[in-house]
Amino acid sequence: MVDNFKHLENKKIGIIGATGFVGGRLFELFKKNNINPRILVRNFSKSAELSVYDHSDFYGDLLNRQELEKFINGLDICFNCAHDFTESQENMLKGIQNLVELCLVNNTKIIHLSSVAVHEPFQISNNTIDENSKFCDNTNIYGSIKLAIEKLLIEYQKNKNLDLVIFRPTNIYGPKSKAWTIGPCNKLLSGEVILTEKSKKSINNLIYVDDVCSYMINSTKYIFMEESIFLINGPDSNVSWYDFYDIYQKILKKNSLIIKDEKIILKDNRNFLKFLINGFKNISMYNDNKITSFIIENLKKLPNNIKSKLKIFQKDFSSKLGKPIFYPNMKEIQDYRSTSYVNSDKAAKFFNFTPTSFKQGMVKTKDFIEWYFEKLN
Repeated sequence: MVDNFKHLENKKIGIIGATGFVGGRLFELFKKNNINPRILVRNFSKSAELSVYDHSDFYGDLLNRQELEKFINGLDICFNCAHDFTESQENMLKGIQNLVELCLVNNTKIIHLSSVAVHEPFQISNNTIDENSKFCDNTNIYGSIKLAIEKLLIEYQKNKNLDLVIFRPTNIYGPKSKAWTIGPCNKLLSGEVILTEKSKKSINNLIYVDDVCSYMINSTKYIFMEESIFLINGPDSNVSWYDFYDIYQKILKKNSLIIKDEKIILKDNRNFLKFLINGFKNISMYNDNKITSFIIENLKKLPNNIKSKLKIFQKDFSSKLGKPIFYPNMKEIQDYRSTSYVNSDKAAKFFNFTPTSFKQGMVKTKDFIEWYFEKLN
């Protein structure tokens, strides 16, 4: 057991969201250091990867107070890494309230994973983002839900002495990251990825997954009875969105990036027929239109077996429309314009931690990419 884990030998630890990316990596790190966390599992079909380790799981979710009570009972520390994209804000807040109230009864510390999205979209001009920067508005659905959860948690910390720390990570990449490793690589392998000229001068704020876990584990050494929120980011302020995609295409030995004038992209997206065709290849574009956004939000609420069939249909139909060309949606276009850097000095100094450089992180990620996509083929 490494020094970072020794203080946890006799602690009872729980993880909510262990079937996800960060929660799964956190679980794996604990197991490799002979610590056996308790996990809350809502869908056993998503827990196959965890089966390589012996573990104590509890069936349930945050909305079922009785099931949650069994899970929380006796825990010293609870890591909450879960986020349900199909759930309403009302239900998510209700679930968090259940979690907090049960943790207070059990004197359980909460380490909550939020997101830098509470500050998005960033300003286009050169700017530094810190914990006091402007918050998102309600048009940023993901960010506003994360912010509402934070506010609820902080209220309990201030009024009920909840031992709580909140982390706001930037874009988390690394082995098994669907959003920032597997997803981009899949696009580069299956078609062409459109970037804007501004993407070459942008700043992509990136943090390696193990650094997120390290921050969370380090926070178990402290008691937080006052508002404690930390932005966490990698050390590089010179990695652009173009650099990010370019290193992936080099690892994959592809030449899939196309630079296109932003004005032309926006013009194409205003043509509803082109928008539908391009959006069928890149579903995230449909968030830009009220009609298609409404349809997508409701499709997300369908049972998993139906959603799987729809994904297969979308993939098959998309191939008939020609080679996939992944146009950026409006959020991505805004990201490509941004030269704002997320400052995580507060966290780095408090926890005396130096995060992994992008270069070092990509060396580790390269091995995973080569293994993962060779395995698929």
